Amino acid sequence: MAKNSNDAALENVFSAVAKKVSPTPIEAKTEKAFAQSIRSKLQAAFGNSAQLFFVGSTARDTGIRGDRDIDIFVAFPKGKSRDEIVAKTISTVKKTLKANWEMHYAEHPYLQGRIDGYKLEIVPCFRIQMNEGIISAVDRTPLHALYLQKKLTERQKRDVRVLKALLKAHGIYGAELEIEGFSGLVCEYLVLNYRSLANLLKEASSWKPPMVLDIENYHEGKYDLLIKKYQTPLIIIDFIDKNRNAAAAISLHSFSKFIQISRQVLQKPSSSWFERKIPKINLPKLHSELESRNFLLLKMAKPKGIISDVLVPQLRRSAMSIEKQLKLFDFDVFNSFSFSDEKYSCILLELPFLENYPLEKIQGPPIFMEKDLQKFLSKHKNSKRLLIENGKAVSEQPRREKSAVSIIQKIRKSPQKSGIGSNYLLPFKNSSIFSGQALLAALKKNPSFKAKFAEFLSSEL
Repeated sequence: MAKNSNDAALENVFSAVAKKVSPTPIEAKTEKAFAQSIRSKLQAAFGNSAQLFFVGSTARDTGIRGDRDIDIFVAFPKGKSRDEIVAKTISTVKKTLKANWEMHYAEHPYLQGRIDGYKLEIVPCFRIQMNEGIISAVDRTPLHALYLQKKLTERQKRDVRVLKALLKAHGIYGAELEIEGFSGLVCEYLVLNYRSLANLLKEASSWKPPMVLDIENYHEGKYDLLIKKYQTPLIIIDFIDKNRNAAAAISLHSFSKFIQISRQVLQKPSSSWFERKIPKINLPKLHSELESRNFLLLKMAKPKGIISDVLVPQLRRSAMSIEKQLKLFDFDVFNSFSFSDEKYSCILLELPFLENYPLEKIQGPPIFMEKDLQKFLSKHKNSKRLLIENGKAVSEQPRREKSAVSIIQKIRKSPQKSGIGSNYLLPFKNSSIFSGQALLAALKKNPSFKAKFAEFLSSEL
């Protein structure tokens, strides 16, 4: 392990951050007692039909102050169907606990509600053993809880909380598709693997993809097969399921960002690295950026009742489809950025130019191919000019589409043909397009848009 002269400084920083982000002893005790009381009430209601587990970061003392999230998993025998365990969970929980329960959907439905200021998630699953085949993805969670509760030391739990604070500060905490970052489980795995946060940062500062961690040595160093199978920058073999990559959600961007953050913390230990720096942009700067660069903002209603993990990839695919359509008409996209708030989904495009040259060249056949040449000349007889370039016929004619905005307007008329995501077809048809002064006015009017625009313009290195 590489030695670092800043070890004492690092420890001072970790200790200071831990005091800020860790629940107080009273908060932790109260939250655990509340969670256990909920679990006990539900266990009594389910009886022998299921075994209930209090899981998650709160149960393992790795949660951040103020999260107030409690996860209870209801584990049923494998002989039942998914529909049965979901129906049984919903009916029993609603009869036992009074709350404004909402149905949420992952691989299968689960309940979410609030009681006494705590957010409860009650998730049905099947009871399995280690390395046993799963029926649903959540079946592993109770085993994760049992494994990590035994393995993590008190100092490692503290380091996990500090690591989460670091990742949150830089926007790469969370496995959801909108972030594609490090889950809480991965944070615990990493600290456990490297024994401490300091060691993790030292090792991560020299990571190169693909990075493979197989703590239980299930695959005995056969990493080439794992790399071929998973094709992700970071591969962490799940302690509970040797055929699962626990780090599958982490994108190359998040992986790379963590490497650079690790270097920065090691080079200059400071608690400031663990504080979220919200990009800001003042009106003169905003005006300057919009005058010196070419932006288009597409704003549309955010589809209701669809989970983020469905909408995010559809919005990204829609942005890529628009880029391809623009490229067909010689409009390159310099940058693109998609995002959503509570009401709207947006695609921000930056282009080298919004208006193209009024003429375009259409290349024809070589001059020696007489029959093909005659067909080309007949088809383009109304050209501005017909030329010979590099031995081939070329037609100069008015460009079909001179404006990037007009291309997007045409896509709006038939979004399905252009590859717009299925849940965005109607919203895209009714979308608004902003550029120039209209975009400036839209950013001034909507603080959420302005914040996202500032985020887009902010530097990452």
